[in-house]
Amino acid sequence: MIQDSTGKTIPKISIIVPVYKVEKYLSRCVKSILRQTFTDFELILVDDGSPDKCPQMCDGWVKKDKRIRVVHKENGGLSSARNAGLEAARGEYIGFVDSDDMIAEDMYEYLLQLLCKNQADFSAVEKVIFKTDKLKVKQPRVKEKVLDKKELFELFFRVTDENIHYCVWDKLFKRSVIAEIRFWEGMRFEDIDFMFSFLQNCSKGVFSNQVKYGWFYNDESITRNSLVKEDMQLLDVWGKIVSICKKRMPEYLYYAQMNYKRAYMGLLGKSVKFGVSNQYQSWNNDRKYLVKNLRKYFADLIKWRMPLSRKVLLCILCVSPSLLSFHFNRKAV
Repeated sequence: MIQDSTGKTIPKISIIVPVYKVEKYLSRCVKSILRQTFTDFELILVDDGSPDKCPQMCDGWVKKDKRIRVVHKENGGLSSARNAGLEAARGEYIGFVDSDDMIAEDMYEYLLQLLCKNQADFSAVEKVIFKTDKLKVKQPRVKEKVLDKKELFELFFRVTDENIHYCVWDKLFKRSVIAEIRFWEGMRFEDIDFMFSFLQNCSKGVFSNQVKYGWFYNDESITRNSLVKEDMQLLDVWGKIVSICKKRMPEYLYYAQMNYKRAYMGLLGKSVKFGVSNQYQSWNNDRKYLVKNLRKYFADLIKWRMPLSRKVLLCILCVSPSLLSFHFNRKAV
């Protein structure tokens, strides 16, 4: 048992849960964390100025389990809440869980074993989408993959177009490697920026195909997924990464630029698949901007290593995104 200079016990893992307007789901999330087979952790509930009963619920949980701590703060968004949790965290390792999700009972035990066994800086598992209060998982045969720094960046930049999860909630991080890295506040795609910064400090990561994280998808998810003005920030995130690669990581500049160009396709594709929020009043102008630049980058993107289906999507989007509308039965909201 490790203690700090004041004699307080230092937990092995700090689990950070941002809390905002989730009173319907919070207890389910907290219970799944408290049921962990690995028990040497602290759970930091960050009340991000939630206007519902969540602040009182958080305070109530503190009284039920001494491993729980609460941070109350003014509303600042997801990144701000996670940063507040990082400032409060004392653990040797850091995990993140979204407050409407739930996790398998052995998730952190497995992630820690995976990380330590491979002497890695972070470990990651797979997620499953669930719609009820039960997490039903049929596990595949175990496959673990250890990647060095070069391989991690190739995965991050989708050099082989392999599936990549930029999210932080399916991972366990060494706190010493996170160091002073923080989430980009006010940014919708904060996980991409965070992972890019983390990988610059990282030497090795390990991935498992075991499903341990439950991502909650309810009837409101379609509305939540419709394109909004803030989605255009994806270009800002990849633009920042391109700028950093120009200065410090020229070996990855081409890949960063290709991901920036690919972001135009991703945004247009999302607008077709999930619709556009009726609050997105500048969409017509932004749509023209996206199409114009996608056409400019077409020659580069068509040569990029993508599945044939993506290249077909690219061609249609360059001609006219509206041609895809009949494939999707979702109305713009």
